[in-house]
Amino acid sequence: MNKKFLAVLLAGSMLIPAGKSNASQGLKVERISGANRYETATKISEKYYEKSKVVVVASGEVFPDALVGSTLTIQEKWPLLLTGSKTLNENTKKELERIKPEKVYILGGESTVSMDVEREISKSYPVERVSGANR
Repeated sequence: MNKKFLAVLLAGSMLIPAGKSNASQGLKVERISGANRYETATKISEKYYEKSKVVVVASGEVFPDALVGSTLTIQEKWPLLLTGSKTLNENTKKELERIKPEKVYILGGESTVSMDVEREISKSYPVERVSGANR
C-alpha cells in the first residue's frame, strides 16, 4: 500500500468520532444575562451572593482590569461589578446597597474608574483602589 495513502487514511480516521461523547450528559446550562454588561454583572451577583464582606468594582468600558480581577473574585468568592468610568452605574449602585459590603476594591487607575466614582462609593463604603503604573 502507498505510504501517503495510508497516512491520509489514518489522519482522516482520527477526524471521525469513535462513539457518542459523554461530555454533555447531565450537563445543565443556565444563561444569566441582562440588557447590558453592567446588568449582567449585577444579575450574576444577585444569583450567587446574598451578602459579601467585599465587592470588587471594575470598569465596564475597559476590559483588562475586570478580566484580571475575575481571577481574584473567583478565588476569594467575591462579586465583581462593573461601572462606567465617569459615573457609578445605577445597577452597580443598587447592588452595592443590596449587598452592603464592608469594603469595596476598585480595580484600575483614575482613567478607567474616575475619582468621582470612587468618591460616590466611598460615601457609603470603605474603598481601596488597586492600580499600578501599567497593566
